[in-house]
Amino acid sequence: MSAAAGAGPFSAGSYAIPPADLLAEQGVRLVVTGGEARWVAKETSEPVTVAPRAVASLSPEGGDEAFALLATPKARAVLRARDGLAGEVLHPDPALAAVIARLGDTGQVAAACEAYNSWLAGYVAADPDVVGVGLIPPTGVEDALAALRTCLRGGLRGVSLTHPPAGPGGQPGGPAMEFWSAVGGNAVVCLGPAYGGRVHGADGGVRAGYPPPVSGLLSRLAFAGVPDEVPDLRVLLVNVEAGWLPHQLEIADTNYERAAASRQVSLRDENLTPSEYVRRLTWLTLVNDRFSVLRRSFFGEHHLVWSSPLPHAEAGYPDDGEAAVRLTAGLPDADRDRLVSRNVRRLFRLPDVDPFTEAEIGDFERPAPR
Repeated sequence: MSAAAGAGPFSAGSYAIPPADLLAEQGVRLVVTGGEARWVAKETSEPVTVAPRAVASLSPEGGDEAFALLATPKARAVLRARDGLAGEVLHPDPALAAVIARLGDTGQVAAACEAYNSWLAGYVAADPDVVGVGLIPPTGVEDALAALRTCLRGGLRGVSLTHPPAGPGGQPGGPAMEFWSAVGGNAVVCLGPAYGGRVHGADGGVRAGYPPPVSGLLSRLAFAGVPDEVPDLRVLLVNVEAGWLPHQLEIADTNYERAAASRQVSLRDENLTPSEYVRRLTWLTLVNDRFSVLRRSFFGEHHLVWSSPLPHAEAGYPDDGEAAVRLTAGLPDADRDRLVSRNVRRLFRLPDVDPFTEAEIGDFERPAPR
């Protein structure tokens, strides 16, 4: 990580765009037609909404040439500098992750993830100002563990899931505990718009305040005892904002207490509520969520990280650096620095910062006594 990475906004939720033909052997390709791009495999297709100004910035010709440049560290560094960013965490493009998850053939899914992770490892090695997040195949715990080992060997500091480690419909505990234990303090588990196998919001169905598909997994992890068995597990929710979470956790706490005499499963620590388990475990990205900035004491000062989904259209390119300043307007300098840069660097355990302490992780608003 270069010295510049600590000198400005560091996006916790940017997206990597690999070469169009990277996964040709698995039948996956990027098709660019006019101003539209889609990841395509057989009858599966998901749009990639890259910001038009980012495309124009890379290539006057646009189209194929711009997407080819996006896959190179050199062009990406130019884009980042023009956007006022010091560094980025590069997640798998949600459209690509969703298409891979729906390939059907488990061998092809695992091979596609392996090819992507190998490419990303080389990319990260060539760019000191990015953090790489690999892609875990939703084809069972053994494949998930194999992919995790590849990611760690390649220097990737995070891994992205589209389903639980055991695959679609799998339980978060049981055999999956081996995966969580292997991740532990070695990588951050990232869950984004493609969790569940489809891109959340791609159909225009997102409504303010409604939780994303990943929301149900958080309390399931708590009840499965995952945070108790793996206390250094860190989960980052990527580009689904945070404002929906307080109400969801309030419902979880209320239902848990009401069912005290009849519930089949209880949390292992009887002194904690579901919301406390979830907040200790979870970090969240903020793109335009001013409400959560103002209510950061609920989530915990150290659990919120700023994000620009660059190069997607939802990013503010070329003004993301200014957008980070606007989102945190009125905050003390130390609070702003935590939210737009320091928290994400500490979460991914970059060498220029200290990891979070237990006191910092547990520093959030407690539920009101009942």
